[in-house]
Amino acid sequence: MNLREQLEKEITEKVMVKLAQHKVNLAGVKDLERKIKQVLDTQKKLDKINPSLEKLIEQQKNEKGMLDVYVRESETILSEFDKQAKELGVSPDSVSQYKALKNEISISKSEYLK
Repeated sequence: MNLREQLEKEITEKVMVKLAQHKVNLAGVKDLERKIKQVLDTQKKLDKINPSLEKLIEQQKNEKGMLDVYVRESETILSEFDKQAKELGVSPDSVSQYKALKNEISISKSEYLK
């Protein structure tokens, strides 16, 4: 191989290495652009969801507050009913509504008012 051929080969190899580097750089830029688009698209979706979610969270908070009030009131009523039933010599558990309300209070406390 003469000097000219050797120089051409070396130059060609260097050019190929440079081109390969540019391809890598272009591939990296495309990956960056793709990720930017994904992030922006997801942010847009969250921007649409968040107000609805915040409203639902506020509604849930209000409903839990009301449920807590009703549970406390129900506990007072159950206690009074229990006393009255015992005074009459009747088991409060023999009344289906008493048992049902007692059960719902238990469910409310364990499921909704944690």
